[in-house]
Formats: sequence, structure tokens, C-alpha cells
Amino acid sequence: MNGPVVVVGATGHTGGLVARALAARGTPTRLAGRRPEALAPLADALGPAVVDVVRVEVDDVRSLHAAFEGAGAVVNTVGPFLRLGLPIAAAAVDRGVPYVDCTAEQAFVRRVWEALDLPAQRTGVSVLPGHGADWGLACLAVGVLSGAVGHLRRVDSYHDLGGFTPSAGTARSMLEMVGEPVVGFADGAWGDLDPRVRRVSLPTGTGILAVPFAGGDVALLPRDLPSLRHVGSHLVLSGAEAWGVSLGQRLLSAARPLLRPTWLHPVADAVAARLPEPAQPAPWSLWTRADGDATAWMLLEGDDTYAVSAELLAEIGTRLARGEAMATGVRSAAVALPAAEVLDGLAGVRARVVPEWRVGRATVSRDPCASPGAAGSGTP
Repeated sequence: MNGPVVVVGATGHTGGLVARALAARGTPTRLAGRRPEALAPLADALGPAVVDVVRVEVDDVRSLHAAFEGAGAVVNTVGPFLRLGLPIAAAAVDRGVPYVDCTAEQAFVRRVWEALDLPAQRTGVSVLPGHGADWGLACLAVGVLSGAVGHLRRVDSYHDLGGFTPSAGTARSMLEMVGEPVVGFADGAWGDLDPRVRRVSLPTGTGILAVPFAGGDVALLPRDLPSLRHVGSHLVLSGAEAWGVSLGQRLLSAARPLLRPTWLHPVADAVAARLPEPAQPAPWSLWTRADGDATAWMLLEGDDTYAVSAELLAEIGTRLARGEAMATGVRSAAVALPAAEVLDGLAGVRARVVPEWRVGRATVSRDPCASPGAAGSGTP
């Protein structure tokens, strides 16, 4: 271990879950927040895994640099990320410390790439924005499936979040995303997101309605895997919800040039202040399809969206602190880490490659966490 994993925002819902997941792994952890006294109960509960508690202010670069001194990795859970996240990521890169966060804000992922990809390459660190449950798991699934399909050309992920209830922090970020531009990736180029509802047949024979959504994987995977011509990220919704979300995205696209993100800040803060933290776990599932010389599907599922997000961030943070990153710069977990091993290390996640799905010359391995190189048998 190169140093403790720093959890920024450990007083929040997701940050606290991440700290507990790190402690369960025995990973040395440093808790960071604006009010160290508020972190004391969590530090006491986690015992010797917490090596220290430090105060940070996101607008105080010196406090961030001090908090990241000697760290092995930084896990950032402080949102809204477009408002608060970039100084934290930049301070980690300045200190030469690997970084991962849980944002679902595509515009922030793109901003991190634009601002920090080259600096991160120069300092030799990996930066993985947007690697909470949704897009992080999609990137890992692509990392596993990419070896099963030959020349990879297209990936699509379908996220069914069930009865998901957002935390106060997630709700604040979702509202602020309304004012930010979003992009899709099709025909080898980024462009306007097409929000039309898709009808999709899963390998099980089940039909679903899917609405394209601005995922962080859309911003990262085409840079990591240049053979890709299409990356799609979709929400799985019921009929009325699907058509409503599709229409809402169209209306937002038309209205967005008139909006100013700063107008949304007080609204987002007011709404978030009234929301309780989620009391019930929300089951979820994620189907990912990879197309190349052959086609392969992977199913990931679990019982609690926030718990698996914490598991994923803790597993990635631990591996980054151990020096296991395989690529530097702003990357996705599809190429920055051994994807199958990361999935295998997650508690509460059931993963399998659909074994009966055969297209073209490749047969998908029955081992859900086979290495990408072993996943396709090349059977004619």
C-alpha cells in the first residue's frame, strides 16, 4: 500500500458507506471533511482502519494538498461535482495521487478529461471520474466483454434502477445537471444525444423500453477504446416513464441555451435540504452488450445501489493505492484496472456473462469473471 485512501466528503451518505467498505477491506483510510468533529463518531466506529481525520475546504488548495500528502489514492464523494469537484481532482493530480469519484454528471467527466488528462499523464497517475455504481460498472463490463467479441465496434448499457431513491447529494447533482450540455457518441463522433425510446430484446427473451442517457461511460470509453464507433448508455423504464423522460430530454435540450447553471444552485440546495437519506435499499440490474466480430452480453445485478457504489469506489481506491493501475491519465476502469478482478472483489454484486448468447465466431465463456483474453473461444 502506497499510503491511506483519502475519503473526501465522509460525512455524507455515500462517503460514509465508502469509508465502511474500505474498513471492511482493512484498507488504511483517512477521513476528510469540512468539520472533523462530525467525522469523529465514524472514525471511532471504524477503529484502527482510520489512520487520521483531516479538515478540508474545496476552495482552499492548501488544505487539499495537506490532506492528500502521503496518500495512496483519493476517493471523492463531494457533489455537485460541476460546482465543487474539479479543485479536488486537480489537487490529487498535483500531489501525484490517483483519483476516483462517484459523479453521475457527464459534463463533469468531460471537464476533468479536458483539464487533467495531460497533467495526470505527466505526473503518472490514473484519474477515474464517474465510477460510482452506474457508469463504473458499465465500464468494467466492457472491460470484461471486450476480449470476447474481437474487433470491438459498439457497446450499449441498460440500467434498471428499480425503486431507486436519490440521496440529498444525488438530488442536488441531478438538478444542477439540467443546465449542462450532454452528448452522445455515434458513428465515431460525439454529438447531440438522441433521446428517442428504444425497444430492446434481452438475451433472456424479455423486451424492455430504454431511453438514452448522458452517461460518463459515453465520455470515457471512446477515448480508451478507439475502435468503438458507438457507445450508448440507457435507462430502463416503464412505458409511461420512458416516453415521459424522452419528451423531457427533448424539452430540456431546447431550453438549455436559455438556462444558466448558477440559477439552479439555490433551487438544488433547497430541494436537497428537504430530502431524507434513502431508508430502503434499491435493487438494480445492468445489462451490457458488446458488438464486434461477435456479440456478447453481461448481466450485473444487486440489491442496493448505494451499497454497491460504495463497494466499487472502495475496491477501486484500494487497488489504486496498491499501485495496480495499468494506465495513466483520465481513463475508464475498462483499461485502467483488471476489470474481471475488480468485479470479483465486490460484495453484493452478482455478475455473469450470458453463456447461451452466441453470434458470429465467438462463444462467451461460462466463467463470469474470466479474463478478457479468455472470454472468447473462437468457435466457428
